Amino acid sequence: MPIRTKPEIEKIILTTNNTEYNYELPRGVVKYQLQSRSLNANLRLAFKSDQVDDINNGEYWSLGQGEVMWDDSIDTEKGLTIYISSDTAGTVVELIYWTGWIRSS
Repeated sequence: MPIRTKPEIEKIILTTNNTEYNYELPRGVVKYQLQSRSLNANLRLAFKSDQVDDINNGEYWSLGQGEVMWDDSIDTEKGLTIYISSDTAGTVVELIYWTGWIRSS
């Protein structure tokens, strides 16, 4: 049975509220989970730039307080950038991801 490789954990600090930040997932990521460590913050996520800082017209996904976003069936051979914004300055975003597979014989 195949198992995932060791996970990597990243901490992304959004120092200014309502400002776009980005994080590029490394090539080979097959799964990730993302959440706010800051309990009073709401996140906005997108996969195109110039979306999350436009609260009224942007095409983004809202992630409320205490919610988690994940994708466990992605293929980032060409790379994937996540664009993030928060309504609260100083928000800490937690990201955990797994790359590739280890195949058992």
